[in-house]
Amino acid sequence: MPIRRLHKTKRRNSAGNSGCFRRFGINRKSIKAMIFPVSIIGVFWLAATLFTGTACLFAAMTGLPCPACGITRASTALFRLDFRESIRFFPLLLPIFIIVVFSFWAKFWKSREFYGKYAAKMQVGLMAAVFIVYIVRMILFFPHTEPMEIYRNGIIPRIIGLFA
Repeated sequence: MPIRRLHKTKRRNSAGNSGCFRRFGINRKSIKAMIFPVSIIGVFWLAATLFTGTACLFAAMTGLPCPACGITRASTALFRLDFRESIRFFPLLLPIFIIVVFSFWAKFWKSREFYGKYAAKMQVGLMAAVFIVYIVRMILFFPHTEPMEIYRNGIIPRIIGLFA
């Protein structure tokens, strides 16, 4: 007499997905492919953070503020409901938040056509806006206004300092 199982077994599709991962298109193969690059980036980030004292890889390497410089301080100011400080530190925080929420909604709860038609174009536009705002901030505020300041502990400024 065969023994009956009391619980149902998980069904897997041909890609090896099970459970909630099936909906998001994540499978074991894609996770394994990401482990090595993410580990290398993590080790590099940790070394740069310990060596330079900043968690921003761009600032750690170049000594210059990155295009997203000030976003953490802007988020903190926004949580305190200090909108003026939030905009001063990073003016595109609210549009980024809105587009990220919209993109997740479009990607995971709408069709791929809807995502490709709207969300992907909004993301490209947002990236262009971030770089335009970065250039304007570098022209107007660099190097005398926080957070657009030179980071002297960066690797390149240290190397230049050796020869100066």
